Amino acid sequence: MVNSLAQSPKLKIWILEIGEPLPIEQGVRLHRYGLFSKWLASQGHSVTWWTSSFSHAPKKNFVGEDCEILKDAVHLKFIFGKGYKRNISLARIRHQADFAKRFLEQASRVAAHELPDVIMAPIPTIDGACAAIDFARKKKIAVIADIRDLWPDEIRDLAPSFARGLAELALFRAYSKLRKVCHQATAICGVSQSYLAYGLRHTGRRRATDLNLGLDFVFPLGYSTQAVSHEKRSAAEHWYASLKVPSGAFVVCFFGTIGKFFDLKTVLGAARELGPDYQFILGGDGSSLEGFKREAHDLRNVIFTGWLDASQIQEVMRHSKVGLAPYARDAKMSLPNKPFEYMSAGLAVVSSIQYELKEILASSRAGLTYNADSVSDLSSALRRLHGDPKLPAEFGVNARSLFEREYTTEKVFASALLRIQKVVEVWRAK
Repeated sequence: MVNSLAQSPKLKIWILEIGEPLPIEQGVRLHRYGLFSKWLASQGHSVTWWTSSFSHAPKKNFVGEDCEILKDAVHLKFIFGKGYKRNISLARIRHQADFAKRFLEQASRVAAHELPDVIMAPIPTIDGACAAIDFARKKKIAVIADIRDLWPDEIRDLAPSFARGLAELALFRAYSKLRKVCHQATAICGVSQSYLAYGLRHTGRRRATDLNLGLDFVFPLGYSTQAVSHEKRSAAEHWYASLKVPSGAFVVCFFGTIGKFFDLKTVLGAARELGPDYQFILGGDGSSLEGFKREAHDLRNVIFTGWLDASQIQEVMRHSKVGLAPYARDAKMSLPNKPFEYMSAGLAVVSSIQYELKEILASSRAGLTYNADSVSDLSSALRRLHGDPKLPAEFGVNARSLFEREYTTEKVFASALLRIQKVVEVWRAK
């Protein structure tokens, strides 16, 4: 695969993405396109990432005007935006629409010889993806729609179940835009089979094997391990010692944004039921953190660490037996990167996600799946692992092997690039 990638023609690739951490921010962990764009550039491809001056997580502008910055051989094309204060707001809708409009204005001025071979258009945002489709049709450029979230279903599902029909009606324009993008894209990719299927349902066709020359593909998130300096590892070891985790405790860890997507209420219930032989280390910050801290005030086997850096996360995982993926029942995740993070450290994974991840964990003997909201189910899974000392080690070895075989960013990105090259090749041959 490496040789075929090296020998393939180099591409000009545009990416339209405005929600991820920006490469110019300090102390952030890059996400899907932050990592992919850097990797593509390292392979000799020309990458232009059209993004917003406004960064979603810190809710602030990092540049004050339209500009271009070269970072790690990636051309960052910043379009200035006013931003927004709340994730669900009219201001955010206006921000996304303005980005799409101004992208079309600026892209129309790009010289013909600088136009891309292909545009990656993540969903969300649907306005940006629509702009990519409109521009690409005019200029005869291939477009790949990347289904990263089940949007706008996620917005519809914020409504009570009895009102979701009305919510879907209110989101008529959003669904119309989704159908337009999926129908007109040269190809569709998704972070999992179910996400790809979601996009394909809005195309009016089956998977592309027989109708689209096999161009549609799964592009999982994967995970990138980070090397830690001796100094940082030493500091992390001292920090971990300060947690005073009881010697011999069965350590269960979790890292994530502590908000609506994760069901820590069930985790705390299991900690209460299981007792002092089990130590739960819960890392991360978020809107629900203080509430969960209050709920766990009397639990001596639960530690909330707050935000952790990469060296601290690695240190916690080094002492853990299990990595928890406790997603809420109504969370739409299918193959999030959290389980792959645990796999990279050789931990047994205990997850509440059904379908694809459940099948992967079971077939690979890399972890267990419990039912979200069920304290007894989670407790039973952890008791099973604690009761057989060989089982966490066996699952951990299998998890690490699976990660190295299929889910390192190098493997994921190389596979995705081959599929992108195929899309361009077929498009050019039309």
